[in-house]
Amino acid sequence: MPSTKYARTQGPKLNTENRQLLKTILEAIDNKKGIDVKTLHVGELVSYTDYLVLCTGASDPQVKALADFVEEKVKLQNSVRPLLSYKDPNWLILDYIDIVVHIFRPETRAYYDLDTLWEDAPRVEIRI
Repeated sequence: MPSTKYARTQGPKLNTENRQLLKTILEAIDNKKGIDVKTLHVGELVSYTDYLVLCTGASDPQVKALADFVEEKVKLQNSVRPLLSYKDPNWLILDYIDIVVHIFRPETRAYYDLDTLWEDAPRVEIRI
């Protein structure tokens, strides 16, 4: 199974602030064993954000733990809180303006299929 710590891309370079924020988010997800993590550059496709992070948690407690840990680590390391924090047990969203994090239960991710919806968006590589 390929590593989910980063994705390959030929996409645009991140500014320093967004690179650090994204790295913190991905490290937190990796720490809590997020599954099938993808980072996409959607800034040229939508007006509400530049990057999407998609990941899956295997259970309700893991989905909540992923979201809580991302929020905690970003606040601690980057002094940033999400503008919006939508917490449904099946799909949690953390909106950091330039980066929006989506954390799904497996069946919810499959149902909404954002991976296919954004298949034209370049993947972003962040090594953690």
